[in-house]
Amino acid sequence: MGFNLLISSLLTGVADPLTSSLQVEVAHYRWADRTVDIYNKPTWGAPIPRRGIVSKSSKLVRRTNGSDAGELVQAAWTVVFPRPVPLDPRDKLVLPGSVTGPILNVDGVLDPGTEEVYATEVFLG
Repeated sequence: MGFNLLISSLLTGVADPLTSSLQVEVAHYRWADRTVDIYNKPTWGAPIPRRGIVSKSSKLVRRTNGSDAGELVQAAWTVVFPRPVPLDPRDKLVLPGSVTGPILNVDGVLDPGTEEVYATEVFLG
């Protein structure tokens, strides 16, 4: 058994079930299912329910120039899907509490056999 098969089987067979109580439902709207009306307003297709581990972080941003100078607390979210999830950075994710934001980054370790990722980590801002 190659190292990639070992890691992949550990994630799907061990990590996913062990973290199931930490996982919440995330609505995944695919960019490919999106349509645009004559006013260029997007309409998303039906969401795909996915389960993932969601964590929130925040940082203090200090702005010194312009009329909006001051301190601002900026929130960001990380979603870890402990299984392969095909994501386009233009997709839309809606977290519990109707939280959504642009997908800033999608990470994953590539399985050379299937060309899928073992697990998917998504950063929303």
